[in-house]
Amino acid sequence: MSAGTLAGLRVLVTRPAHQAAPLLGMLEAAGAIAHSLPLLAIAPPQDPAAARAALRAHGDADLWLFTSANAVEGAMALHPENWPRRLLALGQGSARALARYGHVAMAPEGGRSEDLLQWPELKAVQGQRILIVTGEGGRRLLVDTLTARGARVAQACCYRRERVTHAPAEVAQALADSEVLVLTSGEALEALLALAPVETLTARTLLLPSPRVAAAARAAGFGGPILLPAAVSDAALVSRLEQWQRAPHNDCPQ
Repeated sequence: MSAGTLAGLRVLVTRPAHQAAPLLGMLEAAGAIAHSLPLLAIAPPQDPAAARAALRAHGDADLWLFTSANAVEGAMALHPENWPRRLLALGQGSARALARYGHVAMAPEGGRSEDLLQWPELKAVQGQRILIVTGEGGRRLLVDTLTARGARVAQACCYRRERVTHAPAEVAQALADSEVLVLTSGEALEALLALAPVETLTARTLLLPSPRVAAAARAAGFGGPILLPAAVSDAALVSRLEQWQRAPHNDCPQ
């Protein structure tokens, strides 16, 4: 990334407020005009006792798999001791969160569940006890696939996402000020569509985390350009925008 590569590009970042600053900083360093409109907030789980019990019961598991930095923070708040030595992080953000607490985690490239399941460490898991540390309401792809491969899989749901309410005028202004909307989860896409009719969004470009979320946007009626990063990371998001600035290309044509 070099200064000015995104000069004047108006970008709306929709991450939770406490997680938006690093990406906003990278965009601004590249010359973009970056704004924030948090669509989701991170809250404690609805049943913290159940999450704490799951963490305690699996201290001797073969592997704990963290699906996000929020999962790391939630687990640390609920049960910070007696973790197993073998930890796996979905994405570099999760790995960095673990490192802040002194934990070294394996973190394959990509940052998507589909990428993680191709990793050799998760191909032969017959008989292993695996705890997936995650949020409420997440996808079941990891649970179902690892179970099908013979692992004994449990979950500890250590946080939940809540939609953030915004006045209609605030949403309309944020959209009017933006050319590109950055949505880093399917839940964020759903929250946006609950705030703004899809027909008001089609003049904007969406930067989405995965083909799965892109398919959901298309199914909801979004007809504008969709960009997909090579990985789920701030650097990859900025890199995809830089590529688009040099040579506009719709990754998900209709």
